[in-house]
Amino acid sequence: MKKMLFIISGLGLGNSTRCHAVISHLHASGFQVDVATSGNGLTYFSEINAVDHLIPLQGLRYGNSKGGLSIWKTLGRLPWLFLQYFSNSYCLWKILKKENYSAIVIDSEYSLAPLLFFIKKPLFAFNSAALTVQTFKKMNVKNKSLYFSFFIERLDAIFHQLFPRWVLCPSLESGDDGQVHVSFPPFLRPKIQYKTLPLVPLKVVVMVSGSEIQSALNFLDSVDHFSDLKFEVIGRSGACKNNLFFHGKITANEEILSTADILIVNGGLGAVSEAVAIGVPTLVLPLHNHAEQYVNAKLMEEKGWGLLVDEDTVMQKLTYLKQNYSVYSKNHQQSKMDLNGASLAAQFIESQLR
Repeated sequence: MKKMLFIISGLGLGNSTRCHAVISHLHASGFQVDVATSGNGLTYFSEINAVDHLIPLQGLRYGNSKGGLSIWKTLGRLPWLFLQYFSNSYCLWKILKKENYSAIVIDSEYSLAPLLFFIKKPLFAFNSAALTVQTFKKMNVKNKSLYFSFFIERLDAIFHQLFPRWVLCPSLESGDDGQVHVSFPPFLRPKIQYKTLPLVPLKVVVMVSGSEIQSALNFLDSVDHFSDLKFEVIGRSGACKNNLFFHGKITANEEILSTADILIVNGGLGAVSEAVAIGVPTLVLPLHNHAEQYVNAKLMEEKGWGLLVDEDTVMQKLTYLKQNYSVYSKNHQQSKMDLNGASLAAQFIESQLR
């Protein structure tokens, strides 16, 4: 039996859900899969039967301020981050000396980098930084507060250009170079399916980031103005009242997502991809100072699948989305997303290992 190691960022949940989608197909094909991750990833994969061994790593977190990335707080955390980073590298070194893996997959977790010149295993990566950089440049963004995050995206793209043999890019748009980077439809969880929308929206599902960098969601104080809508919030706890209900932090949220007529999500690729796959008009609230999430939100808006919002404009644009619901519903119906990205990615990995 072939064995694979997935090394996955546990900062949020998007990396875990997309890796889970591919792991499920590999497991069904007879692969044994171990997962090394941290934080939210450990919580998520502890419930996944397709994972053979779960290896805990220390979580590396950016500094944050007011629900967004902070360059100064990140710089201030560097000594601690380096200590955690090399601790993770040592942990992986011990695992790789002990286990004979057929291949390694990394997803936004870079603790393997110091070992790359010593490890002669096929290395795959799930990453869309190169596409994010290309799209960001095309958009000619004027918001200077996004440039620290964009700089990180560029470093990420350079890393993936140099080290992994294959970079599998789940994306809302195609754009591969046919060599290192190969574009795929998004890697979606098996239970994510397209739904038929009502003529008039009745339920809004709010799904926020699973990481410690979170939107404030102050707009929820105004849900009483939308008495015809039921609001359900995933990822945040609070007092339920009238038309507002909180589900707290749950990982198996597909059933709740499938009941949404309108979604409000942060701009992570996993969240917006699932919104498009389900076919639900969406308000996208990017984390402050987050270049990738801003790019994803702008793409959603340009495609007519939803609207880019900030904390101050959520309710105003929710009103607009309600008034133009049939237009956005039709846009989704006319551009149904391929749901087989995870299957195609697993087939690609298998083909390269034959």
